[in-house]
Amino acid sequence: MIREFFASIRHTNNSMSIRFNILLSFVAKGIGVASSFITVPMLLWYLDDVRYGIWLTLTSVLQWITMFDFGLGNGFRNKFVVAKANSDHHLASEYVSTSYFVLSLISFLLIICFVVIFFLFDLSIIFNAPARLSKEINFSLLILGCLQAIKFTVDLINYLLISDQRVGFSNLLYALSSLLIPVGYFLFAQVYKVDLISLSLLYLLIPNLILVLTSFYLFNKMYATYKPSIKRINISRASSILNLGLRFFMLQISALIVFTTDNIIISNLFGPAAVVPYNIAFKYFSIINFVYIIVITPLWAAFTKEYELGNFTWIKSTLKKALSIWVLLSITAIMMLFASEPFYHLWVGDKVEIPFDLSLGMMVFAIISNWNSLFAFFLNGISKVQLQLITGIFIGILNVPLSIFMARNCNLGPQGVIMATSICLLVSSVLQPIQTIRIIHGRAKGIWNN
Repeated sequence: MIREFFASIRHTNNSMSIRFNILLSFVAKGIGVASSFITVPMLLWYLDDVRYGIWLTLTSVLQWITMFDFGLGNGFRNKFVVAKANSDHHLASEYVSTSYFVLSLISFLLIICFVVIFFLFDLSIIFNAPARLSKEINFSLLILGCLQAIKFTVDLINYLLISDQRVGFSNLLYALSSLLIPVGYFLFAQVYKVDLISLSLLYLLIPNLILVLTSFYLFNKMYATYKPSIKRINISRASSILNLGLRFFMLQISALIVFTTDNIIISNLFGPAAVVPYNIAFKYFSIINFVYIIVITPLWAAFTKEYELGNFTWIKSTLKKALSIWVLLSITAIMMLFASEPFYHLWVGDKVEIPFDLSLGMMVFAIISNWNSLFAFFLNGISKVQLQLITGIFIGILNVPLSIFMARNCNLGPQGVIMATSICLLVSSVLQPIQTIRIIHGRAKGIWNN
């Protein structure tokens, strides 16, 4: 089954086998996941429960900050693929230079905004944290905000690699960052006490440096044709990228409301320490999502290219094989549920207790997320996102009050939060496959084809 899946997508890239990219991605993501699992007990050792819970919530807030590229990266991805599929390398290079220009402008403006906010507001109140940690939290937010603003620009090299179906190399950069970040934590702890400020600095400074060095190397080697240049900046291209990018931006905002508000809700309802078991269970079952995303990530650009060429036979075949892999991973998730308790004990010891029903909720969430991801990747790849926007807004509005209601009013605790999130995702679980079927059979009209 998996061998047939690899074979079906191999022909979509003449310069590099997608099969090789997926295998390379498994290695890279495996390194990243292993590093992430090592980091959890390391931070539990360095930080108290309150600070660790705040750190988890800080990283959730960071996910919101990552959206302020206004979807330009994803807009660039689709435009670049189409230009290259049509062998228009001059247009592709204009998209690269223009995207760097617009992202640099956005980064500069965001840094100014974050500095102003730091001096005018106390954002620590959203964490329900002790007053003694107020200054530490605010400085951490400033560092995370400014470094993420810079990352908007330097991260474009990742979008270029993914657009060129070199996902494996992009994931290697992720793996390198994942390895060096805990190393940085360890080395820092030898000379100074680890706190939220030092974590924030190392968390983004290391990947930013890796991306900058990689960009200089690639644009002077294999991507010299697309090397950013002031002469290639074309503002008219910016509008087309932003028009598409803003649609992705709205999708990302609705997804963030669903996926990243959980830690904030739990922290406010039950205190920062309650975020810890929730996050550990989430990280455990996210292995299933990591694996599936590795498999389907190369398909985004492939769907874009094959849809542009009208190759619906390949699209249908690939979707069926990807769904077969979803079934296998869903069975694996069920097996992981029954192995969760001994795994938690081996991983974090007796310091954190994770209820079985919380693990059950995370398993259901992981399975639903994978189902939605496949159809979202296809629809995003062909830029048919209007229906996703409408359902995303509906889900985003529903998720927060439903999570609070189920956690507090139904006395389900943190488990109610992930249950509410899964219920909200069921809307997309039904509508996205319907839209996909209509499109590939040529029956999509109106909102189903936008």
